[in-house]
Amino acid sequence: MSTPKKKPPATCYMCSAAKTSVEHVPPRCLFPKAKDVPPGTNTRFQMITVPACDTHNGAKSHDDEYLMYALVIGILNNATADLQVQTKIQRAIAKNPTLARVLTAHQVPVKLEEIQTGTWRDGVALRVDAARVRKSLEQVGRALYFHLFGEKWLDDIQVHPLFLIELEGEDAPAFNANLETLRESIEELMKSEPVEGSNPDVFTYQVKRVDWPEIPCVMQLTFFEGSKVVMLFRKPSAQSAAQVPAAGQAI
Repeated sequence: MSTPKKKPPATCYMCSAAKTSVEHVPPRCLFPKAKDVPPGTNTRFQMITVPACDTHNGAKSHDDEYLMYALVIGILNNATADLQVQTKIQRAIAKNPTLARVLTAHQVPVKLEEIQTGTWRDGVALRVDAARVRKSLEQVGRALYFHLFGEKWLDDIQVHPLFLIELEGEDAPAFNANLETLRESIEELMKSEPVEGSNPDVFTYQVKRVDWPEIPCVMQLTFFEGSKVVMLFRKPSAQSAAQVPAAGQAI
């Protein structure tokens, strides 16, 4: 009788290191805890996980938290995002008061229009570390790709957080116009694709395989129903393409 072949050990979704844990996709901290939601509500239902090493899971917990902060403050988000601000973020600030100063250190006054009434009110935009946010989102994209297709994406991903806009500088109008054009193009591309996600109040995604010369896969991720992210998975020949500027603001 032949001896059954042993299954090769699982390795991390991001590298060749052995699996030491599982990574939640997106990070678990984005999903409210049971104690923070109304009775009977479950925002952590059938969460996606992938094999991970220590470097690409536990060692990036601070970046995961920062991503959560950047996402929940968007004005287009739903009540679940507000709940995270009122509970998890408030507890974090109470534990570390300097966090409030860090999150609000760079404010830009803005005028906000109420869509339903057409009235305007004063508000502020908060500058975030867009490069750090994009790096965290890129890891979410790689993990989701691994979950969906069973293979690692080791090439470039262009990450476009549509909720990060520019409010200062002479290039701001062109930057924001390009983001809007991209948003419209991806909405059209994805209009016939199913919206996936077991916890839609927190996270949904759409994925499309395309036959473009340099881009075989496009993803659109949506957090808290209002913060959208476009990801373009690029082949090596396309890696010389211009990258999105690192500066960005969330409103």
